Amino acid sequence: EGARLPLYHIDLYRIRDEREFVDAGIEEYIYGTGVSVIEWADNAPEVLKRCNVVVTLGIEGDSNRKLIVERRSL
Repeated sequence: EGARLPLYHIDLYRIRDEREFVDAGIEEYIYGTGVSVIEWADNAPEVLKRCNVVVTLGIEGDSNRKLIVERRSL
């Protein structure tokens, strides 16, 4: 049986700056022991600097999507 980690869905759509991100206490989830899926991460770009893996979903044309997986060494 494999490892089990909590999965957190975090939506930063309404976050306007880094201060709001910190004040909301979201760091506790992102840098904890689980896996965080973050929508609108570009609203708090400092968050991504400490992430191990960043997955970006882009739109290319009317029906194509581009998935980029980036592994980072910290």
